[in-house]
Amino acid sequence: GARWFQTDMHAKCGGTGTLPLVDAFPNDPHSQAQVEDLWAWAPGGGPLVLPSDVGIDLGGDGYTSIGLQMHYDNPDLVADVADNSGVTVYYTETPRAKSAGMFQLGDKNVELGQTLVKPASVTGELVEHIITCPSEATEFMLGTSTIQLMTSFLHMHEEGFWMSTTVYNKTGGLRHEFRVEYYDGGFQGSLDANIEISAGDSFITRCVFKPKQGAVFGTGSDEEMCIDFMMYYPANDRIQSEFEGACGIEKRNTELAQNLAATGFELHKIAGIEEVALNRRFAQPAGDCAASLPDGGTTASASKQMSCLVGTLLVMYLMGK
Repeated sequence: GARWFQTDMHAKCGGTGTLPLVDAFPNDPHSQAQVEDLWAWAPGGGPLVLPSDVGIDLGGDGYTSIGLQMHYDNPDLVADVADNSGVTVYYTETPRAKSAGMFQLGDKNVELGQTLVKPASVTGELVEHIITCPSEATEFMLGTSTIQLMTSFLHMHEEGFWMSTTVYNKTGGLRHEFRVEYYDGGFQGSLDANIEISAGDSFITRCVFKPKQGAVFGTGSDEEMCIDFMMYYPANDRIQSEFEGACGIEKRNTELAQNLAATGFELHKIAGIEEVALNRRFAQPAGDCAASLPDGGTTASASKQMSCLVGTLLVMYLMGK
């Protein structure tokens, strides 16, 4: 099988925010720090290029150090394999007017880890996980402020079949939908956006899988995830600190979850679904795209093969202020 790796970028700061301390670098006993996620990349994705007036604060009151973790998956124990990949970060000494941030929808911390993707109660080939970030959450996050969404990166692994995140206003009206109709874990990428999010808006993330028998959620390449990495500006302290950059299945948001549960609201639902119900309107499976290229598929095939070699997921972590 293909050899995959995952890389994590961390940055450390000397601030005293409300984020919990974690081991940023597990082999370093002095590496406990506060962690924020910055950017996510997967095979098929391009670089992150921020708008001309948006940046990430480095030094001073911003992030003070960066480290890169590489997580390798070599199930066949192939010997003598070398890796020279990495990340290039460009910076300017002229501060930009707005600071970017990231928040994640779905199951950021893989709270579903080691549970079955398709429980025995679900019949048929496909199973759908529906995870909500409700109006109550964005009201608490944003108050009277707003944020501007820049990108959505819909992320599953090899059992992923179809995925979307839909944005609704406070009254339930449809505002925008991010959607990948033919999902391919080996060929992913971000979807651009320019959407203002206000208190009371809500998000519903839907992950549809066609899983093999016994497939489970987890952090491994042969396990599954359901996460939407969203880039936005300006960075919001309440999102990054009190919500730890996430809204969805999060055990630490127990008060909100308990209040919603008392009303009968479910943050996470699981159901079977028929393929026709996905109402695919565009595109075709990535594996079929090469046949329509002028070169007979060489470019697409080579690109996809290269994507398979460069890993399942790259996440840059920045420490909380």
